[in-house]
Amino acid sequence: MGRRERPLREADSPLSAFAAGLRSVRMAAGSPSYQTLAARTHFSIATLSRAAAGNTLPSREVTAAFVTACGGDVAYWLAEHEQVRSLLGYYSPAPGAGRALSNPNRNLSTNPNPSPTPAPAPAPAPAPAAGIAQLPADIGDFSGRAEQIAFLRSALIGGADRPGQAAIAMVTGSGGVGKTSLAVAVAHQLADRFPDGQLFVDLHGMGPLPRDPADVLRTWLSELGTPTDTQPAGTDALAARFRGQLVGKRMLIVIDNAKDSSHLSRLLPATAGCAVLVTSRNRLAELPGGVRLDLEPLSEFDALTMLGEVVGAERLRAEPSATAQILHACAGLPLALRIAGARLRARPSWSVATLATRLADQSRRLDELRIGDLAVRTSFEVSLAALPPGAIAGADPDAGPSPSPSPSRLFALLGLLTGPSISAAAAAALAGIDEDQAQETLETLVDSYLIQTSGPGRYHLHDLLRGFAAELAVQELSPEEQTAAVTRCLRWYIHAAAAAADHLPYRTPRALQRALPKIPPYEAIPAFADLDAAKRWFRDERPNLLAAVTLADAALPGPEAHALALQTSEYLFAEMLWSDQAELCRVIEQRTRRIGDIAGNAQALSTLAFALGRLHLQDEALDAGQRCVAAAEHLQDPRILNNAYTAYGAALVKADRPLEAASLIERALEISRGIGEPGLIAKDLINLGLILRQFAGPAEGDRHLIEAVRIARAADELYTVAYATNELGTSQRDQGNSREAVRLLTQAANLRRTIGDHTGRAESLLVLSSALLALGQHADARAAWEEASLIVDDVDDAYLRRLRADLNAMFTASAPSDST
Repeated sequence: MGRRERPLREADSPLSAFAAGLRSVRMAAGSPSYQTLAARTHFSIATLSRAAAGNTLPSREVTAAFVTACGGDVAYWLAEHEQVRSLLGYYSPAPGAGRALSNPNRNLSTNPNPSPTPAPAPAPAPAPAAGIAQLPADIGDFSGRAEQIAFLRSALIGGADRPGQAAIAMVTGSGGVGKTSLAVAVAHQLADRFPDGQLFVDLHGMGPLPRDPADVLRTWLSELGTPTDTQPAGTDALAARFRGQLVGKRMLIVIDNAKDSSHLSRLLPATAGCAVLVTSRNRLAELPGGVRLDLEPLSEFDALTMLGEVVGAERLRAEPSATAQILHACAGLPLALRIAGARLRARPSWSVATLATRLADQSRRLDELRIGDLAVRTSFEVSLAALPPGAIAGADPDAGPSPSPSPSRLFALLGLLTGPSISAAAAAALAGIDEDQAQETLETLVDSYLIQTSGPGRYHLHDLLRGFAAELAVQELSPEEQTAAVTRCLRWYIHAAAAAADHLPYRTPRALQRALPKIPPYEAIPAFADLDAAKRWFRDERPNLLAAVTLADAALPGPEAHALALQTSEYLFAEMLWSDQAELCRVIEQRTRRIGDIAGNAQALSTLAFALGRLHLQDEALDAGQRCVAAAEHLQDPRILNNAYTAYGAALVKADRPLEAASLIERALEISRGIGEPGLIAKDLINLGLILRQFAGPAEGDRHLIEAVRIARAADELYTVAYATNELGTSQRDQGNSREAVRLLTQAANLRRTIGDHTGRAESLLVLSSALLALGQHADARAAWEEASLIVDDVDDAYLRRLRADLNAMFTASAPSDST
């Protein structure tokens, strides 16, 4: 049971009645605590408790989450929310407006004997504003945007009374994101605040024939009572006359689709009491004295609401999976949602799944998102056509930097890549230009809302714009240009990843890599000051690197895919990101098998077997290990054989077949001694020691671990020293020698911190925590657990997560019980 809530005021207002209804929904669910509700939603305890306090109206999102968490009727309560919002004059408070809610839950009444007394009627709407009324009709399916509406209302109302200055608010964003719909909706809400009227103009700023400001001013002056034959000549004189006409008036001016600041500057009043609402596909950063709202795509909740307004909520509820697919395809873009909804509404015989299937093919998605005069592609083409021209970049992947390409060309080049984001440096390689040129051109695209920036020097595309860019790449670039651009970019990724991997604590020497030496050098490679900088780069680029490997496999016949996979794999191994590692290895395993590269195939299978084992996919790990050994024994290369026996041995250990695993690792150790490489010998000694510990006893296992420490320390192989020391400490803990375990595990954790092996340090800290618990040192054990836990959050290792969970259960069991 949750805590007792404070009593509400009498339900004499819609707000109080709404809060009482939410409390009744919670009561019907068994009165779960707000802590429980918070765990079921992404909202805080404070936010959810405020929703039922009756002091303010919660947002639609909070209302939906509250009711969903309590198992109530979400659609009903969202309808009630809309009624309450209207009655309260949520955006234009009207004193005295209110009524009691109708039945607050279809399955529950707050009063077992409700009074039949009818609810008071809502307050009458304000009379239409006198004077000019040029606003277009509000769009019937407009929904959501509550936060943005509140922001614009505040800016326009609060700033309208500053002397000598009109309030100016700008709504900027990409084509199809709903700028005009939002501006018109806000303007209608504010119409009664500006009794002298509302002016509206579409400047067609992104089209081939933008409206001339002088023509707009003549039209407006005529509306304001100045005959055409008495209007002055010249734009500046017309603007001055217009400003003079507005003195002493309270007017709202909506300027839609402005090209840039110069296009609209003469249309702005300079009079307190007036307000201007502007929309544009450019940022209008140089326009002084206004506030700007960068309009983003709709949230998933608002997108669902909007689609339901067009199609009908019942139809969507009947096919939730297909509805989710349509929402994903439209990616929150209101224009896309409106078109998708209109197509379904016009085709009642279609299931929702029919349209979802048609939208699933990304290469045809923009073809499907059109109906009548509405088309997402057309909206994007308008923005593209308005971009400034530029020079043409070359098609030679080995050539030096070229002149800056036009923004439209760089936009098309971005369509060649499939990663979720791109840095300015990678874009420079893609276009064959230097980084400063790339960043300047990218910022032009940002200002035009064709791409977005997610941080300094990093950019991404909306999903539908990515599809548009991919279309342009095929249409505007020759096959040779496409291949050259992809080759440049992938080679940059390879050398940048190799430079970052050089800082990792465990790194396959470049001299032993087969694919990397085959890649031509690339000059503009980032320099990494230290391990932290290298890991930051890998974290930022990780999804792009995975996508780039797949792209290289599909687009290039050379060694680029394998070379990039090997560099990326070094980081994934160091960070225990086994799911990504397995995905990467599958791509390379299939590629090397397809092209007949047996050595490369064995290498991919060895890493794949290890990753699958760590993911507890034992059957798949055993299969990969068996195929790896078969390929290696065919080649009879000592290093490949060593890797194969080690990988298959690890899979056998996970499958609880230690005797077979020990036999393989002994063969691997024999090979490594023949090669004479200390690090390889020490690694095999550790693996053998861990297996022998299971069936030959801890003493035999520890003997191999101690020898591994000695050999690795003599060779200055600190990564291996730390690994073996950690395993010795774990062995001592398991034998009940907790003090010796703490000493060894502390050494391992400290050494792993020194060399930058953070995931290894997490393992040492967790085992150390368990040893400290055995000694009764609870505070130190908890501190070690908490430090490790922060690292484990970022890795994909089931063993570490299970170890953390087991220890946390021990801490919880030893803590005093809490009362609710």
